Amino acid sequence: LLGKEKFKEGLRLYLERNDGKAATCEDFINAVAQAADRDLSQFFLWYSQAGTPRVSVKSYWDPEAGTYTVVASQSTPATPGQTEKKPFLIPIAIGLVDSTGKDIPLQLENEKAPAGTTRVLELKDSENEWTFINIDEKPIPSLLREFSAPVILDYAYSHDELAFLASHDSDPFNRWDAMNRLMLETLDEICDAVETNGRIDIDSCLLSAFERTLSDDRLAPGFRAISLTLPDEQTIAERRTLIN
Repeated sequence: LLGKEKFKEGLRLYLERNDGKAATCEDFINAVAQAADRDLSQFFLWYSQAGTPRVSVKSYWDPEAGTYTVVASQSTPATPGQTEKKPFLIPIAIGLVDSTGKDIPLQLENEKAPAGTTRVLELKDSENEWTFINIDEKPIPSLLREFSAPVILDYAYSHDELAFLASHDSDPFNRWDAMNRLMLETLDEICDAVETNGRIDIDSCLLSAFERTLSDDRLAPGFRAISLTLPDEQTIAERRTLIN
């Protein structure tokens, strides 16, 4: 939310005030907020509200206007003693990947120039939207880069899109996550086929993404090993209505 330099200033201020003393989460957040000159009162909801927020994202590309609009909404299920939840402050780090696998420079409406290829969008309300300009082709969104918030993300990726991100995304976390999602969805479909005595087919998207990851010598061997590790039985079972 603040960037590395502002965060460092806040950390320095926090240590100056509290070194050798008993301190709280509030002391830390207040020091960071003062250093960054930002109101972070909404951020305290992360400490007072139970449950994991679910963030649903939809996107719309307008080829004539050259715009790409991202709409994000949040909801948190009721928990004992908290039937209604206020909106969290959720940072969504996003990149847009073109057809060659490169990140697109990102410029929001009312900005004079692009500012990097990863932007942090702040989801503050039940629903917010942002529009990027000068987007000449339909991109694939790389959402929640570096796992920028501990939320459950819902976005209707196709298998082709997941395979593409698993092979090209510049963000290592999202590259792993795309491969993991693709594996889970494929295994889920196989489970359906087994339970209905249907035909079992291995998705060609998964096979191609697996092959590209395995043969990409630019990736560290450890990263390739993690990316190509199949989800365990418990993770697969969590997606099933009835566990066989």
